[in-house]
Amino acid sequence: MTAQRRSFTNDEKLLIIAQAQELGVARVLQEYNLSYSVYARWKLQLKASHATRHLEKMQARIDELEQENTRLKAIITNFLLQSESTKKENK
Repeated sequence: MTAQRRSFTNDEKLLIIAQAQELGVARVLQEYNLSYSVYARWKLQLKASHATRHLEKMQARIDELEQENTRLKAIITNFLLQSESTKKENK
């Protein structure tokens, strides 16, 4: 009979990684009966998901700044048009 594969939630993985960093990798992996390759894969997945979230936040901020830039350009354009029409009226 084959051994049943264990599964861990993302929160459990994060907890194990945090414990490993705090208490020592070898100790925590032995406690949970995990191989180093599993631990290393989880760390890479965590870094990748963190990087993805960071990129998503950066893209949202870029979109926000582009919208603000467009709005400010419209304000400047309106101001210049009003200024030009005021100059023409005063001549």
